[in-house]
Amino acid sequence: MLLFALSSSHKLGLALVAAVVVGFSLTVSLLVPRRWPQFPGRRGLPAFVVVSVLLFVAMISAVLVFGRESKSATAEGKKVAVTEVEYKIELPKTSFAPGTYTFIATNKGSVVHNLNVKGAGSTEATQDIQPGSNSTVTVELKTGSYDLYCSIPGHRENGMEQKITVS
Repeated sequence: MLLFALSSSHKLGLALVAAVVVGFSLTVSLLVPRRWPQFPGRRGLPAFVVVSVLLFVAMISAVLVFGRESKSATAEGKKVAVTEVEYKIELPKTSFAPGTYTFIATNKGSVVHNLNVKGAGSTEATQDIQPGSNSTVTVELKTGSYDLYCSIPGHRENGMEQKITVS
């Protein structure tokens, strides 16, 4: 049961461990004393304490180790689809909250493009994108303004630029 909970951060597994701990606690506190008033007694007390501590440690370990988001999901961030065509960059929105974003730039034009994200003292960029292909760039957006543009000579000057705001 614990291995299922720890396998790959399944929420069902974490819920199962929690249910076992709660079930054990309710059984020990409500049902067992009615049938065996001397429970756990002198001989059963050490075993009872060991089982209780092991269940508690198992539940806390499952939550701490496997209950958080994976590093790859966190590093990748939120995905934003970007469409590039001749001399235009299209985004679903131009206002963002601070955080990590992965811009997925798709070249729907007929010539090579790329996507640069400039702001907050740095510039991140995709590789050049052939027509019909896509490329990604992951950026940590902080509060402020950013320019998204194509750095192929002449493209930005012809309007292939989009401003976004992070607040």
